[in-house]
Amino acid sequence: NSNNNKNNSSVPMSSLSSEELLHPHSTHDRGCINNFTSKKSKKTTHSQALKKKQMSSNSVQELSIERCLSLYTSPENLGDDALVHCPQCATKTNARKKLTITRYPRVLSIHVKRFEQYPILQKLSTFIRFGEEIRLREFGDALFNGSAHERNDDEDDDDDDLYSLYSVVVHLGTIDSGHYINYIRFLSDETQWYRCDDHMITAVSRQEVLSASAYMLFYMKNNIM
Repeated sequence: NSNNNKNNSSVPMSSLSSEELLHPHSTHDRGCINNFTSKKSKKTTHSQALKKKQMSSNSVQELSIERCLSLYTSPENLGDDALVHCPQCATKTNARKKLTITRYPRVLSIHVKRFEQYPILQKLSTFIRFGEEIRLREFGDALFNGSAHERNDDEDDDDDDLYSLYSVVVHLGTIDSGHYINYIRFLSDETQWYRCDDHMITAVSRQEVLSASAYMLFYMKNNIM
């Protein structure tokens, strides 16, 4: 179960700023993330934004998963190094990039950034608080930006945005090597959590799960459970 994490960088993220603690999280079964860009008049360079993120990286000790999602979906200034062509102005201009969720996925998987390559190879140890339930709608405009939400066929009640945690993946070790364990609960016994460590399956407390240093979180929509 040794692993090498040096190439674990699905998104070019430079430092441990709070908005960078999430990789793009997978959304399964018709879940959808859209990427929008818009014009922005204020000029800034990518290097300036990068420097600002690096300055704040070491001060982040703990964040909630809700805060991470809110920052992940907040507008990002692309800067002068990534100008976007404006068809109205017929010229390249500064822009902002924003991710929005247009469908609630049935299964929500969240990949926490635990390894980075720049400025140095290291494992990130920021504690991410998470609960056994999460609501996507609580983020409001941070997720939907005022746009109409496309509903799935099973979204016919007030809890269509409510998810329950059923699995947590944890990485033990360093940037160079380590071991993965998994916490899981079964639909037949929702109150009991189990720790899966290779062939060892052990019943554990809810508190042990919620205090784990999560690497991946898996939530399932309540109205399909």
